[in-house]
Amino acid sequence: MLSALLVLLGFFAGLLGAVTGIGGGVLLTPILALHFGIPIRQAIGTSLVAVHHYLGREFFRPPPAPHH
Repeated sequence: MLSALLVLLGFFAGLLGAVTGIGGGVLLTPILALHFGIPIRQAIGTSLVAVHHYLGREFFRPPPAPHH
């Protein structure tokens, strides 16, 4: 049940972050720390890992092959 709640929290934080133009971590980190009781350093680390995973997938992929 807790993991389903965390998935929903992540979805809505990302959605609200995308709609308002702020990062979802701004919302997700305090909620993880205050509501779920996760230590603040672990909540910040969770947010950083999520961002790193996304950026690593989008910006560090190999360039496409040239067309001849």
